Amino acid sequence: MTNYDEIPSLLTQLEAEFNFEFPVAKEVTEEVKEDEVSVAVDSEEVIAPPLSASPVREEFIEANTKNSTSWITRLSDRYFRSIDPSPAIVIIGSFLAFVLGALHSIAPGHGKSIMAVLALAERGRRKEIYRLGITMGITHTLGVFILGSFFILGSNFIPPDIIPILGIISGTLIIAIGAFYLARFIKHARKHRLGHEHHHHHDEAVSGRRIALLGVVGGMVPTPTALTVLVGTAALGSAWYGVLLVAFYGVGMTLVLIFAGRLIENLYRFAESVVDSRGGVRIMVQRAPAVAASAQILAGVFLVAISYGAII
Repeated sequence: MTNYDEIPSLLTQLEAEFNFEFPVAKEVTEEVKEDEVSVAVDSEEVIAPPLSASPVREEFIEANTKNSTSWITRLSDRYFRSIDPSPAIVIIGSFLAFVLGALHSIAPGHGKSIMAVLALAERGRRKEIYRLGITMGITHTLGVFILGSFFILGSNFIPPDIIPILGIISGTLIIAIGAFYLARFIKHARKHRLGHEHHHHHDEAVSGRRIALLGVVGGMVPTPTALTVLVGTAALGSAWYGVLLVAFYGVGMTLVLIFAGRLIENLYRFAESVVDSRGGVRIMVQRAPAVAASAQILAGVFLVAISYGAII
């Protein structure tokens, strides 16, 4: 497992075939040096120069080092795959894991759509956004630890396509939650058009159960990269280092999700403050919950589609 770009396929791979190709040795025309080694094989004598003096071997290693498939693979080879990591490696690796977790949250995904639903459809405040971000981060990190432990122990209870299965389950729940909020918005808008009295519960806190549900659904699919790092470090005898890397990965992801939620909340509150002066802003504020719910439905559909494609 050296190519982190192909992690999803590696996790479901049951068999592997390895083809080793070595460069053709150059013809030796010079006389054999005194430190060359003679080996008897089937009554025939094979003369080979010391490995440390072989230019062919050095060229082979240098070529394979340059042909690394991606920057993340080269990064992982240096800082995430150490048998006995030094303090400097631990510090740098932990920082890089934090950055990778933050980049994972910045990329398109369903976590930010769930934050948008909380901030717009539920009108969640700062405390609720913090709780949701922490819940998603803890759920995601625990998922990596649990699945990684099963893989490390060689358990047969975990199917090889467990991550796509979790993706389908999570995506289906995300679609259901988004549909619930969209239906609630449509029902509320219909009552408003008919002139029924309606109330906005600006100060009503979101229930802990609802936040827990959103957090668990949003974080139940572990990242294959984090899972591979955990299993790989354990195989090298440094499981504690893998736990540390996954923890920092989860912290980076959590902080970015909270930042996204606070940003959406502040923009929404600002838009509300200028509703009376600008008619276009009023329409945006009124339809923001529906847009957030629709975005969550689309994110769930995308998650189900890519997860199902990984199984078939």
